[in-house]
Parts: sequence; structure tokens; C-alpha cells
Amino acid sequence: MRSPYLTGDIALDAVLAEIDAKIADKAVTAGIRSGMVVIKKGIQSQLKDTGAKAAIGQKLKKVRKGLYTAKVGGAVGQKQGDLASRNRPGVGISARNIHWMLAGTADRQTGYKRVRTGRDPEKRGAYTYNLKRTHKPIAFRGRMPANPAVQKGFSQSEAAAMLAVRNRITIVLNREIQRATQQHKAKG
Repeated sequence: MRSPYLTGDIALDAVLAEIDAKIADKAVTAGIRSGMVVIKKGIQSQLKDTGAKAAIGQKLKKVRKGLYTAKVGGAVGQKQGDLASRNRPGVGISARNIHWMLAGTADRQTGYKRVRTGRDPEKRGAYTYNLKRTHKPIAFRGRMPANPAVQKGFSQSEAAAMLAVRNRITIVLNREIQRATQQHKAKG
């Protein structure tokens, strides 16, 4: 009826190819969501800060019929209003700044700002920059090393996530089979 899904399970792909597209999409999205929850919890288990754990999110988006994109990570699925600016200084890790913790930063200092001075003739479209002194005192603010929590959490929970996907798809398909047989019996 439709092209097979790429779930990694040959028997499950064969079943999904034989059933109605609407039921197959329902089963696959439920399976993907359950796998995303397992991966999200795996990433959160690698983090110690509760604000950082709350900033790990997930998002499932339908690209077109039968094709979905799934994301799990820092500040994923957060509303833009959640990332709005505040009137007070930093108070920890949140969805607004979790990228600093996960990707890390280079050496940072206050007292200077980058000013664009012109275009770099050797690099097409690139700009050249100079540092300009500001009114703030010069202070070294340190470096934040990268935290491989996303990579470790994913690799740690990958097998459990695939198992959760298969189990959830099987549960949804069994539920749909029961519903169809009950409707068939009711028609008599």
C-alpha cells in the first residue's frame, strides 16, 4: 500500500507497509515520541543542574506525509516567549543559555567589544573586526568547557529508545486491531 518505514525491524516494517496509512502514521509517531522520551531522560541523567535538566526538550515535526523530523536536546521545543530577556543578571542554566554549557565557550572578557571595520578581501563576504575599549573595567570572565552530556546521554539510551519505539508501535497496532475487530463484530 505504501513504502516501508525505516524502523530497523524487518518484521515491523512489513506490518506497517500492509496496514492503512493513517493507522501506520499514528503508530509510528507514538513510537517515535516514546523513544524521544527515553533519549531525553538519558541526556538529563548526564546533567547535575536542575535548570539544565529542565532545559532539555524534544520536538517532533511532520515534514510531509509519512516523513517526520525528531529533535532532542538543549532548548529544543521551547517557545520563543520562554527565551525572552530578563531585567536581572544570570541566575543559572536555563533554556536561554544551555548552549554555553553544552557547547562550551572560548576565553571571555569584559571591557572590549568587537567592531566591524571592513570586508576581508581574501574571504568573500567575510568581515574584519577590531577590538574597541568600552567603559566597563577589563576583567577575564573565564572559559566554560564543553559538556558532552547530549552525546553520552544519547549513546547510553540509544538501544533502550529503539526498544521503546518497537514496543509502543506494537501496543498501538494491537489496540487498533482490537478496535477494528470490535467495530466489525458490532456491524454483525
